Amino acid sequence: DLHLDDGNWADSGIANDSRWSFQYVCQVARQLQTQQILLGDVLDVRRPSSSTLDFLQDELLIGPLTYYIEGQHERADPPWLSVVASTGSRNVDGKVFKLHGLRIAGISWTPADRLAERLAAIPADVDVVLLHQVWEQFMGSLTSPEGSLADVPHAKLALTGDYHKYAAIKVPRLKGGPLRVYSPGATHLRKINEPSKHYLLLLQADLSVTPMLIPTRRVIRLVFEQ
Repeated sequence: DLHLDDGNWADSGIANDSRWSFQYVCQVARQLQTQQILLGDVLDVRRPSSSTLDFLQDELLIGPLTYYIEGQHERADPPWLSVVASTGSRNVDGKVFKLHGLRIAGISWTPADRLAERLAAIPADVDVVLLHQVWEQFMGSLTSPEGSLADVPHAKLALTGDYHKYAAIKVPRLKGGPLRVYSPGATHLRKINEPSKHYLLLLQADLSVTPMLIPTRRVIRLVFEQ
């Protein structure tokens, strides 16, 4: 989750964390000469500022080619990325595309009452599915989840946005064996109670996934006791 904005902590004099992290992610993709996938909440709000859109456009137009789905924060019709950088980005919501021999399906954030239908429509030959939801496995004890990853059929691997922590889990399913799930988490600190370490994920053609640390701003936590 990039949550690009003009400064999440601007009132305290801290700014540009979201932009710096995105530039770093794009730089890594360019150095590796590969494509990048964004898992939703690329933008923090549905009506972003012109400066945020200008920044996004500048980054995407110089590459790498970017595949994306949308999260609930920036969901718009048409998607903002297709407006500001149609030549440098591909909206893969509801689509299957091939990347380095892998068949990958994308599903943007979907209201809970429509999610089961969309998951059931994932083709049987898909290797990876891209998602962005409030999942039972990550947030079920904190809020009302929108769905369960156990209901994702067919795919061998799921990459999901929304959850602001890095996580790697296996989810049992009734059919098809356990589903490997990775959440890269937010690319920078959005709230003070979130983790101070942030990651991007490197996906290989053999379906292996390697987390790579993003060198974000140093966080010092202090506990005051009486």
